[in-house]
This record gives sequence, structure tokens and C-alpha cells, in this order.
Amino acid sequence: NLRNGEFRVHNKNFFKGLNDRKFKWSLKEDGIERTSGFINMGTVAPQEKKEFSIKLPTMDFSNGQEYLLKISALNNDGDALIPMGHQIAWEEFALNQISYNNEVENNGRFADLKTYSSTDTLFIQGQNFLVALHKYRGELLHYEVDGKSLLSKGMQPNFWRPPTDNDLGNGMHKWAEIWKDAGSMAISTFEELLDVEPEVVTFKVRYDLHAMNNAKVWVTYSVRSDASIDIHYLYESRDEELPKIPRVGLQWELPDEFQFMQWYGKGPHETYWDRKSSGETGIWQGQVWEQLHRYPRPQESGNKTEVRWMSLTNKNGQGLKVSTTSVPLSMSAWQLKMEELDFVAGKKGAESASGLVPVTSKHGADLIPGAVISWNIDLKQMGLGGDTSWGRHVHDEYTLSEKKYDYSFRITPVGFDN
Repeated sequence: NLRNGEFRVHNKNFFKGLNDRKFKWSLKEDGIERTSGFINMGTVAPQEKKEFSIKLPTMDFSNGQEYLLKISALNNDGDALIPMGHQIAWEEFALNQISYNNEVENNGRFADLKTYSSTDTLFIQGQNFLVALHKYRGELLHYEVDGKSLLSKGMQPNFWRPPTDNDLGNGMHKWAEIWKDAGSMAISTFEELLDVEPEVVTFKVRYDLHAMNNAKVWVTYSVRSDASIDIHYLYESRDEELPKIPRVGLQWELPDEFQFMQWYGKGPHETYWDRKSSGETGIWQGQVWEQLHRYPRPQESGNKTEVRWMSLTNKNGQGLKVSTTSVPLSMSAWQLKMEELDFVAGKKGAESASGLVPVTSKHGADLIPGAVISWNIDLKQMGLGGDTSWGRHVHDEYTLSEKKYDYSFRITPVGFDN
């Protein structure tokens, strides 16, 4: 009973009590620890279940903040193998459910938006910022705040992930091949200018997917007078023969100066749909290059799940923050282009000695930081699987096979005085 602070612990040991464990609780507000304390657990015999309570502070669940309670079992009998205070087990509990759909109010703080155009470009200008897009393709061409360019390449749909070892073992690079270039080769069309107001300009872009007649993506952009951009993504398909999708999301590129990452979600290590129970919800940070693990074979790496927001900034703290306005998302960033992680079959034989997994012609040790940051903002990507690495597929509950997906998020400049 979370609201009353009532819990039950189960000692699954067969012969050992929990006397050598110290139990601690901590309360996080929007990922930041606000208060903590220790629990007087008493004796918990082997295989015994015992109820206990925590006197939690009074919280205002109407303030829009997210509250998470973490309970930890710490080692209380240090030795050479497991030091004193080492965390043996933990669990976190959500004390409330919040809505991520936060509205933006101008309140007269920002100058009205102005729109003007050239031959093939539409410009949206606000107070110390400028957005430019292609009038016919709808492609985001430029995003500048206080004279600093924040964009190397505009967003495009992405349905692919560089195959993991497990993916190669079940032939994902073959059975899902139609999704590899579906986004990058899509035909984009500026479909409609939906709204032109002093505080917001909204337009819709349609993507006709490569090699698919009945699958489309619509991305709706709302440029606001505070320099933020709201984005809504919708994928729909009427094709019943399409294979399961490796990834549903958008990818764009930033200059490599924005290599300092911070996020509120599972961490600090990479997590995936079916590999996230070890990730603790909190605010984490690190450099973009550090998030990529250079496996012997280049492949998908560095994903973060349950992301409420993620920011990429330069050494001066300037950059962009992406916050969900729908559901927690999956996000990642690489300091290189996605194709550098993709599988390329070996030139001297297509299979390993066992014949179960194809051989690559690329090696993780050869990867080096590039001149761009590839930022993936996904609704979700399929799980990693791993029952075996030579044929078993990802469990059905961690796959993407629906015919309709939609989600939304907000892009906000950070670190700018104005």
C-alpha cells in the first residue's frame, strides 16, 4: 500500500537471515532525491515474509511533480569481497501518475512570430531565434538561437537499428531489410500550413515511405514564440504483409560541439525494452561518446528507456532539451552516423565457423568520434532478445507489429540568456 507506506519484504535465502543487511529508503522528486531514511527491519528469517512501514513525508500530488520511492538493501557486514554499504538489492515504486502533456503559455513575455519566404524556403522568426524549412519538402533546414546554429540535419523518420549480434543470429538484417532505408529514402512533402498565429506557427509534413505503397508518416511541427518546437509523430499502414519494425522514431543531427548529455530516465547504463530492470530512474549525465559501447562488431548501442527528457549541450551549457509530451520515450545519441554502426557482410565468407552468425567486415575498435551527433528520439525500439544468439527471435511482447503509432515531444533551447 504505497499511499500508506506499507510494504512487504521476502527473504528468498534458504538458510540465512537478513541481519547483515541495512535497509534504506529514499524519495525522489522529478529524479532528484529530496529525503531519505533507514528502516528498522528487525529479524527476517530464511524464506520468511515480513511487513514493515515507512513514514513518508506529506506530498502534494497535484503540483505536477513525479515522486518515486526507492528501497535498498545495503551490505552491513563488509569484507574483502563485498564492502560495507554495497547495494545488494533495490526496488523503486511510483507514488503517483503524472501527465506529460504540459501546455505552453506566452503571457506576453515573447515577441510575436513573423513569417516570410524566399523561392523555396519558409522562415519563422521570433525573439532572438530563426527556424527555416523547405517550402515543398517540409524539411527542417535551420534552427538558430541567439545566432548559434543548433542543427546539422533535420528530422527524418527512422525504422532501423544497426543489427545486434542477436539480430544477426535470427536474420533481422534480411527479414526486416525493407525498413532499413524506409525513412532515409522517404519522399517528404510539405502537406499543410495548419495555423499562423502570433504565438505559434503549425505545419504538417507527410513522408511516403520508400518501397511501401500503404505506409506513411505525418510529422506536425508547432514553432512557438518562446523558441520551442512541439512535434507530433503519426505512423499509419494498411499493409498487412509488412514485417515487424525494428524501431519507431525520428533521427536528426546536431554539430559535434553538443556532446554533453543529461537525461531523466533509466540509467546510468544503456537500457532496452526487455533489458531495463537494472536501470534506476534518475537524472544521469555523461559525454555522448561515452554512451556508445564499441563491441567487437559495431552494432546498436547506448539506448536509454523511460526517458522523460534528455538534453545535449556544448561546453558552455548551450544546446537543446527534448521533453516528452505524451509517454516516456526511448532516446540515444551517437557521435557518428548510424551507418557506421550498421552491418556490412565480410568479404571473405558470409558466415562464422559455426555457420550460425554472419561475419562482419567492420570492427568496433575502428570507430572514432565524428563531426556530427546523431540523436534518436524514438517512441520505442524492439527488445534485444537473447534466448540464443543463433536463431531465437525477440519475444512477441517486446516487438513492434502494430499498424499505427503516435507520440509527441517538445524541443526547447537551453543555456541561452534570452
